[in-house]
Amino acid sequence: MQPRDRYLIESSAIALPGCYDRSGSPLLFINFMDGSNKQPGLETANAPSYEELVSVISYLSQIPDDNICKLGFTVVIDGRKATVKHVRGALRACQQALYHRVRSVLVIQPEKFLEQQKLNFELIKETYQFKCTLISLHKLSRFVDVAQLPNALGGTFQYDPYSWTLLRQKFEDYVKRAKDWIENSRKRDSMTSSQCDEKAVEEDNSNLNELLKAGEDLLDELTQICGMRGAVKNVDWENAAQCVDVLIKQIKDIKEKPVGSMHREERNASLLEDHNEGVHNLVNWILGAGERWLLTLHEIGESYDDAKQLLKEHNELESKSIDVEEQSREIIEIGRELQHEFPRYAVTLQQSIDRVQQLVRIFCTRVIRQKEIVLRSVNFYRMLTDFSRKTNLLLESLCTNVKANDIASAEKERNEMEAKVDEMEKIYRCVVTSGISFIDELCIDESNSMGRSITRDYSAGIVQIREILEESRGRRRRCQNLAEVRRLKIHQLLQLYTCEEDGQQVVLWIKELYETLVRGYNEMPYDFEQLYLAQENRLKLEETARSTYEYGKQLCQVILVLRRSLRMEVQPGLKLNQRLESIWGKFCHALSEREAKLGIFSAFHSTIQKVNERLDELSLRLDGETLERCSKETSLTNEKLSVANDIHELKQVADILIQELNRKISREKCCIGRSSSEISWIRALNDIQRKFSEVKRKQSRLEIICEDDECRSLKGSTALNPQLMDDRCSANAQYDK
Repeated sequence: MQPRDRYLIESSAIALPGCYDRSGSPLLFINFMDGSNKQPGLETANAPSYEELVSVISYLSQIPDDNICKLGFTVVIDGRKATVKHVRGALRACQQALYHRVRSVLVIQPEKFLEQQKLNFELIKETYQFKCTLISLHKLSRFVDVAQLPNALGGTFQYDPYSWTLLRQKFEDYVKRAKDWIENSRKRDSMTSSQCDEKAVEEDNSNLNELLKAGEDLLDELTQICGMRGAVKNVDWENAAQCVDVLIKQIKDIKEKPVGSMHREERNASLLEDHNEGVHNLVNWILGAGERWLLTLHEIGESYDDAKQLLKEHNELESKSIDVEEQSREIIEIGRELQHEFPRYAVTLQQSIDRVQQLVRIFCTRVIRQKEIVLRSVNFYRMLTDFSRKTNLLLESLCTNVKANDIASAEKERNEMEAKVDEMEKIYRCVVTSGISFIDELCIDESNSMGRSITRDYSAGIVQIREILEESRGRRRRCQNLAEVRRLKIHQLLQLYTCEEDGQQVVLWIKELYETLVRGYNEMPYDFEQLYLAQENRLKLEETARSTYEYGKQLCQVILVLRRSLRMEVQPGLKLNQRLESIWGKFCHALSEREAKLGIFSAFHSTIQKVNERLDELSLRLDGETLERCSKETSLTNEKLSVANDIHELKQVADILIQELNRKISREKCCIGRSSSEISWIRALNDIQRKFSEVKRKQSRLEIICEDDECRSLKGSTALNPQLMDDRCSANAQYDK
């Protein structure tokens, strides 16, 4: 006990009185007192420094028993009169001195509210390696029984720091004296009779009685404290009493032990003889039975089961080598003790120790290496077995038919196959790497326990490993070939199902184009510009549909080729081809109808334009001079006949168009509302009627002009040429018809 530690304990700044909390943990009290709380005869201790707290806490933490210390200390800090700085220093000292042996820290909060808040903030801000609780004084009984608390904290536990330090100092002094006397006695017993100092022996014997009497007095005092009525049981003083009792018994045993040089010499000789015999037996076993046992275990096995059996035998040998190593440690330890006890035999004993250490180290190293070889063999055969199992499963799956009915199932089959192939490749690389390193390890030279090189014949095992690697390489090659075939087949299936989906899409596209042609191109052009746009749209639609149809034909051809290549039924491909041809035929029929209608409209518009031009030309010619008309009467009559024929044909075309448009309009009237097609049909119908009426109007005007001219001409030429009059009448009748 250091003087400063004693001063802090006597001043009640810190105390370990021997009381415990409700969990059985020892209580350590830290008290920052003010001037009104000092004891009589003692000066008030100033607030101890951090180093002083660490020192005294470290000292007090050594007093309780080890089993009790495992529960951890419960530290109670009386912070009612303390500052935040003092509490912080105490907490850090506990963390430094006790480290992980702190169960919890109970801090009695200050009386002032401001100090409470400061302390609470300090506990929140700082991080400690133990639980720190801020409580009030009256709540302390929740954690510690009142009978275990000193008077200063409202308890009934009787504790006098001055008496505690006196008794503790007396106990520590006696323990030190007793242990020193026991150690000196043992050293004296190990010496020979000539080496013993008789004067020292006599002096030691004279102090023996005094030591025994002091121990008995101390034991009585400790026993009296522990047996006081009404007092709480103090485990620390009980442990101290037991320690003093044990020391007294040891001193008495040494005192009563007979000492004789003859017995000591006999014992020493017996110890040396036993040690030499143990060394001899151990060395003989290593160089004899152990060496033969190790040399017989040089195989690697031909299968996984053989390797496991070899591993079992090596485990037995390793267990025996561990026993040998333990025996050698005992022999070496005894040899060290004999060296210390018999210095004159130290050189011989050291030679025996060195020889045993060398032999055991070499033998155990060889056993470990031999076991590593067998472990590598077991690992190699285990990976080989795993590789064989994986390749068998892979070959079995590769030899079955691909069960795929669509793109998703084909991709699933491909992914599963690739995963199995990758796993097989991974295991194969592990097998090859393990086999090559195994062969390299088998080619390493070895030496026996005497350091001489020995030849271990592993040639058969090396050949066997190479054959296994070659066989594994062949299995891998076969798996790769079958995987390539299956990969190609799955690729063809993916192509087939993709082409079939594209073919179905082509049929849908042509069907949509057909519906667009039937429904979206029903509008009738009413002039040349609309007619030109309609023809352009029809050509674009026809070009798109034809390219789509050609693409579908190519897909059908590819589908038939793939199905024949995969030995699958070709009926689905033929059905798809029939659907394609059917929808294409409908489209071509609708396209031809549309083209015919556009041709009729084109013929109508071109004819009506030509008739209008000829009627206008005839009208202009008839408005010319009379002499010119007379010179060209014959050609004019022929043109009138030609125009009449064109108008007749135009009327037939117009009737056809009007009839068709009326039929469509009447059919469209069944629907609610007017569509854009119906509006275009009505507009085209009105335009046809308007243009035809315009032609008829021009024709009527031309007839009127002709009649006027003919009347004037007939008046002047009737008397001259009656035959000419008859010809004109017949021509006019035919024109009117």
